[in-house]
Amino acid sequence: MGHAEGDSTYAIGYASHAENGQTSALNNYTHAEGGSTLAQNIYEHAQGTYNVSNRGSSDFGLSSNTIDSVGIGSYYTGRKNATEVMQNGDAYFLGIGGYDGTNAVSANSKPLAAVLSAKADISDVSGFSSVSVDNVKADVNIQHISQEDYN
Repeated sequence: MGHAEGDSTYAIGYASHAENGQTSALNNYTHAEGGSTLAQNIYEHAQGTYNVSNRGSSDFGLSSNTIDSVGIGSYYTGRKNATEVMQNGDAYFLGIGGYDGTNAVSANSKPLAAVLSAKADISDVSGFSSVSVDNVKADVNIQHISQEDYN
């Protein structure tokens, strides 16, 4: 079975570990630490406080299952992550690609790799502009950029 230490901690899965305060390691080989964190998928690690743990299936390796999260939530009803990595390797960071700390499995957010691989058609531009690349919007202050700068 698991090992729990601290105040109101629960380690239910085989070889799971929960520590600190009100943490729950609810599957095999899970680890929850910090304050009120939850790790519910096999091999998942949760840290911080009041994290979000997404579970789409009991199958391993899916984009709908969290494998690592850093919680920055404020209460059980306000769970939120600064970062979240899914079992397939997709990584989400708060404020990037539409990720709001809760919506990694939503069509409204994109993993970091998709944001970084987005390509923009750069032409001669200058001034303050709002740029959208693959539905990822950012406000930028452009001094002077031209396509020739990248050739």
